[in-house]
Amino acid sequence: MATEHTDPETRDLRIGRIVNEYLDRKQRGEPGREQELLEANPDLADELRAHFGMVGQVISVASHGTQGGGTAAVLPQDALPGYEILGELHRGGQGVVYQALQKATRRQVAIKVMREGPFAGWRDHARFEREVQVLGALKHPSIVTIHESGVAA
Repeated sequence: MATEHTDPETRDLRIGRIVNEYLDRKQRGEPGREQELLEANPDLADELRAHFGMVGQVISVASHGTQGGGTAAVLPQDALPGYEILGELHRGGQGVVYQALQKATRRQVAIKVMREGPFAGWRDHARFEREVQVLGALKHPSIVTIHESGVAA
């Protein structure tokens, strides 16, 4: 049984290691064995479930491209300073991911915007920031690299 860790950095490292292991299995075409990983790490189970779900979304977007169907809210091309919004890639429970062009580098990037925007509550903001921190700590070819996090007025 895993020992409970309260140090946030240790916790994030454990989550990163477990999610990387999960991703490696998925890339090799093996079952991810989510339940086994959850049972081995009961103190991280809720966070791991959320990350396994995010991984599923990333894999789905990567393999299927832009999601069709439904009405998509259009973000104006100049809504985020320094970026040109090219279109919507995916819409999830917490946010919308857009394909954009970083003007300074001419690099294509993905930008996740909170669905509720300025009307999101403190719990939504905390969850979003936690996701940024954990994903920022992951180093895996199937996970995008986080280059920046911030608030646009």
